[in-house]
Amino acid sequence: TAWQDLGDLVKAEPLLKRAVRIKRKHLGDKHASTAQTMLALGQMQYTKGNYPEARRIFRQVLAIDTAVYGPNHPEVAIDLTHLGNLADRSGDLRRGERMHRRALKILLKRFGKKHPHTLAAMQNLAGHYIMRGDIERALRYLHLARPLMRQVFGAHHPKYAKLLSEIGTAYRVTGHYAPARKALEEALRVQEKRLGRHHPSVAD
Repeated sequence: TAWQDLGDLVKAEPLLKRAVRIKRKHLGDKHASTAQTMLALGQMQYTKGNYPEARRIFRQVLAIDTAVYGPNHPEVAIDLTHLGNLADRSGDLRRGERMHRRALKILLKRFGKKHPHTLAAMQNLAGHYIMRGDIERALRYLHLARPLMRQVFGAHHPKYAKLLSEIGTAYRVTGHYAPARKALEEALRVQEKRLGRHHPSVAD
């Protein structure tokens, strides 16, 4: 909703709940459009920090999308990613890993490695491992994504710069300062070329 986009969750919540009720009444519980609105409500609950309610809604959305599209559809992968992020934030890291891995498996099968959705799933899984402190595994996925990201988006794209920053940060955490500096300096060059040396994002 517009209120949700503006960050006014107090006004957005009753509007989303009303939209869900209307769609359930007219379209039914097992309709893709109902699931999309429910997903927005779940995302709002996640933003509010109401994780139990977000989890309940995300699971319902997953069940609907699985019934509508089948278990190996990109919409199902999106639902799994939301559940994975929620599990990570809630401290259930084993469940988070399972969700992220399932999402990546679906996207690899559907799109292959050289696709933005697949690359995003690789980064999500890497982020999960960074959260767990398993930097070696995180770097494995980041390095797998790096040449693919360059091919898909180009060497001067912000997504590629973000990936380089993640690689540099991961190396820095483990005390490997030479490769960390190399990756971070390349990320900085990409940002400078795209935005200019005096842009706030470059300063950050």
